[in-house]
Amino acid sequence: MNYLTPKQRRRIGYVSAGALGFGAIKTGLAGAAGTSSILAVGSGAVLLIPSLLRNCSLYGQVITSFVPVGRQVWLTIDDGPTPENTLEMLDVLSRNNAKATFFCIGKRIADNPELTTAIHSAGHSLQNHTYSHSVGTFWATTRRRALLEIRECSRLIQNASGISPIQFRAPAGLANPLLHRAVEDAGLSFVGWSASGLDGVPRDPTAVIERIMHSVKPGAIILLHESSLKNMKPGTRAKTLEILLKRLHQEGFTTTIPSLQLS
Repeated sequence: MNYLTPKQRRRIGYVSAGALGFGAIKTGLAGAAGTSSILAVGSGAVLLIPSLLRNCSLYGQVITSFVPVGRQVWLTIDDGPTPENTLEMLDVLSRNNAKATFFCIGKRIADNPELTTAIHSAGHSLQNHTYSHSVGTFWATTRRRALLEIRECSRLIQNASGISPIQFRAPAGLANPLLHRAVEDAGLSFVGWSASGLDGVPRDPTAVIERIMHSVKPGAIILLHESSLKNMKPGTRAKTLEILLKRLHQEGFTTTIPSLQLS
């Protein structure tokens, strides 16, 4: 379906879901309960399943790689800024001569504007990760709610840095058709990832790095997190970043903040 635009694919999804739903009602009224149930499940699945698949591009373009120059990778860091980790991670990046894109949460920007400014002043990119980062519900958002969250986060980034975001990442990488539409309406590019250590849950830094390096290749988009988790030792996020950067260097990779090109 790559020859169809995201808007066309969304329209087909809505029509298919509606047709299956209508069929479920019609067959149910006719007494065919089994068939009605199957059609009802299909109606929901048409829109639901793609919404629960990370980085799914069925209903909207999601960038998961870029065109590199040599052995470049794009390092992205989610869920900041945080008083306990941002400055440590900025120090690690500086010492390793590395650049990153920080996908920031609006309410954390509001609480820590000076850290947001510090990220920008250090030459890194600040991008949109919603205002509230409601992982449990945002994948099922309405278009109106999504636009409010995206615009408020962008406003806060603009106030802290003087730069308007051009990219968006969804919480957990999950998005329904209405969120894809809202991202397009906001004029942002939807960015996913291709190499993750699953560090959004408690995990040993070594295991995080090994999982990331298994997926790293030129043009990869690497995902790390900076928010602390329950019972996480202080400095774990910075340690993980330090180990990753050294491994990337050993294997000849360099970090970059690319202009958006789909590979």
